[in-house]
Amino acid sequence: MNSGGKGILYQLKNGCNWRDMSRDLPPFSTVYRYYKEWKDNHGCSSFNGT
Repeated sequence: MNSGGKGILYQLKNGCNWRDMSRDLPPFSTVYRYYKEWKDNHGCSSFNGT
């Protein structure tokens, strides 16, 4: 998993604000961009089995 994916999991697990993410991850803007692309491409549907 790339560091953007790790950043998404970190944010979802901890429920923190994007700007409050750990400093050992990429900048929040990069992680948010990965998240938005994943969400816009129906990333959640893989969890729902649809």
